[in-house]
Amino acid sequence: MNINQNIVRIRTGTQIGSGIIYPCEACKEYKYKPWYIIFTNRHLVKDLTDISDENKLKKMVAFDIYDQTGKLVDMDLILDIRLFTCQNLSKEDNKEPEGSLKNLVGLEDIAAFLICFEIEIKMDLEIKLMWDDKKLNTIYVEGFPKVLYDNEISSKIQMQGKYKKVFPENNKFGIFQITDDYHWYSNFKDLKLFQGFSGGPVYNMEENSHFIVGLNQSVLNINEGENPFKLLYYYKIKYVLEYLREKGCIIFRRNEDHSVNVRWIYERNKES
Repeated sequence: MNINQNIVRIRTGTQIGSGIIYPCEACKEYKYKPWYIIFTNRHLVKDLTDISDENKLKKMVAFDIYDQTGKLVDMDLILDIRLFTCQNLSKEDNKEPEGSLKNLVGLEDIAAFLICFEIEIKMDLEIKLMWDDKKLNTIYVEGFPKVLYDNEISSKIQMQGKYKKVFPENNKFGIFQITDDYHWYSNFKDLKLFQGFSGGPVYNMEENSHFIVGLNQSVLNINEGENPFKLLYYYKIKYVLEYLREKGCIIFRRNEDHSVNVRWIYERNKES
């Protein structure tokens, strides 16, 4: 399994960010086609207002998905695409969430795409999920920073961090501190540098095995983009799944190998 396969770049008319692709099942159309769910942040899809029209949606969003050989998957192979944002997007979504737990608790910055490919795409996705992050130490975040968008060598970067306990404890958010050194010899501050990491996977390694820990959400914004403690917030993957289930988007079943079986049920719930 290769965690690098799970990382997707998401591009809309105004936003660039990341997502986590994971195997999924769908209930109706194209039953025997390969389906995947892409977990991401809701603020990344704020300009996708006409989410009920699947044909328009395909024109308004682009995914950079890579197969197991590292080749970019042709977007024309996407047969169907759907979006779940938990509630209707509004003008309030034009504001990116501020980096404090007080502000984050009032928001549900979670969205999910369902995509179907015309043919089977060879991908070696990591499927193991971390259900309890209390014993974590070193963790990683990976994504597509906006400042590297036009970089010809590599537009994706990995950052290493150390897990930090949240006080008081909660079941929704985790915090980690970036331990990698990074500099930008310009006037960019941390908030600018980390744009594009939103929605990317937070993960760890245990005996050469990766576990998806969470969905990256935001950088701590203390003063106009400054982040002296190098802290990032993430949604715990357990919470992401449970929230989407509660809102009628998916159902899932945990397996003994630390994976989950996910089924998309949103359209079925709308019809019932």
